[in-house]
Amino acid sequence: MQISFIPNSANIYKNNGCTAPKSISYGMSFPKTGLSQDIFVKSPSFTGADAFTVEWYKKLTPYNKAVINEMANDHIYKNKDYLLFDRAFNGALKYHNIAANCIKDTLNERYGEGNYVVVPIGRSLSSVCKCLGYKIGEDKIKPLPMSGAGRFQNLEECDEDLDYLKKYLESIGLSKNEVKNSDKQYVFVDYCSTGGSLRGVKNLFESDNMWGPLDNVHFEDVFNLLPHPQPDKNFEDVPSEMFWKNFESDLLHCRYKEYAVVNECRWVENLKDAVPNPENFPFEKQVFLWKLLENEMNKQGK
Repeated sequence: MQISFIPNSANIYKNNGCTAPKSISYGMSFPKTGLSQDIFVKSPSFTGADAFTVEWYKKLTPYNKAVINEMANDHIYKNKDYLLFDRAFNGALKYHNIAANCIKDTLNERYGEGNYVVVPIGRSLSSVCKCLGYKIGEDKIKPLPMSGAGRFQNLEECDEDLDYLKKYLESIGLSKNEVKNSDKQYVFVDYCSTGGSLRGVKNLFESDNMWGPLDNVHFEDVFNLLPHPQPDKNFEDVPSEMFWKNFESDLLHCRYKEYAVVNECRWVENLKDAVPNPENFPFEKQVFLWKLLENEMNKQGK
């Protein structure tokens, strides 16, 4: 190992009087939609969320897609703080796409297309890697929602029951034997402010309590997977220096955690509830994930 730093669309809301918010100030908490389970399949713990997947998207009729998209646009463009909201929401969509493309290009160059699995740690990169999954295949993204993993830098002081962690890993295809016998490279990736969480996860997985050292497992700070900013280089229409600065600032201030597809898991026993029911995502998160998926599928012509 090495480390380098919605249903019948007309009935999309349940019959409970719930409606899409028309006027919401940025920074407030958002209501839940109550979207029907006909579309957002209930997901038990240890199975992974089924909603907002490519397979789910392909099963939607053109009419259903249009209705969902209309609801999403209605929320975005009728927000009373639209100018502020536009940067926070649509800016995040653009930066997610840029970051996912950069990560894909770097890992393709290092390991070859299709020869790696990405394991995002915690919630900071959860939605970014959700976007990455639309590009490289959702089966190649295995989220590890462990928050505050810096504590594992000193395993002698940790008395947590790691059976919860092993059970979770087995459920998403990351048992020790599966990884050890795979011909793929496994890349744990995190946003590093101090680097403590990434070092903690590395220390834990390389210990005798977990996998021990494996040659096909790597640990990366996400910024080591992004090209360094260059004055004459743009990502889409964003200057690379601006992208780098804003992307780092958004991660530092935890702005992407609100779009995470996994729960905060402060202790390993919380992993039994790591995957929330997508039906209960706040409306803001549902709109964001829908737009990520729709934008990528449109680009791919699907």
